[in-house]
Amino acid sequence: MFHERTKHIEVDCNIVRKKLEKKIIVAKHVSSRHQLANLLTKPLGRTQIDFICDKLGAYDIYDPA
Repeated sequence: MFHERTKHIEVDCNIVRKKLEKKIIVAKHVSSRHQLANLLTKPLGRTQIDFICDKLGAYDIYDPA
C-alpha cells in the first residue's frame, strides 16, 4: 500500500525498473566488504574503517604526518 508521502518511492522504483529492463543501467553486485555505506550503518573493525576512509579520500585531521 502506498501513501501520498511514499508516492515518490513508487515512481522512482518504476523508473529504475524500466531502465534496467531496457539495459540503460546495469545493477552490479558489490560485496559487503566494499560497501561504503557500511561506515555509517554498521560497527566495523579498524582495518575496514581505514579501507573505506581511504576509498572516500577521508583523512585524520589530527594525524601529525
